[in-house]
Amino acid sequence: MPGSALKRLAAHYVEAVYGPTDRDREPWRQEGEERTRADYQRIPWRGQRIERRPGAVCQALFGAPDAEQDDAMRERGCGGTAVVREGRC
Repeated sequence: MPGSALKRLAAHYVEAVYGPTDRDREPWRQEGEERTRADYQRIPWRGQRIERRPGAVCQALFGAPDAEQDDAMRERGCGGTAVVREGRC
């Protein structure tokens, strides 16, 4: 099995077990435990485009390419690079 397939499998597992129950909501719109669990969310795709970066844990483990909502994430203190600042999103 290629390494990229194992990486996708691991990312899917992390999100399924630890991620938010509603992965369609933006991290800044989630509250309580769901907001904490947003750190484990994988990259949300819209068709062939990356909608926004993954949560902090997934960014640290798997990296993060540029995304459509990077500016919105930065405005809310969520970072816009592969390294997330102290503020949670």
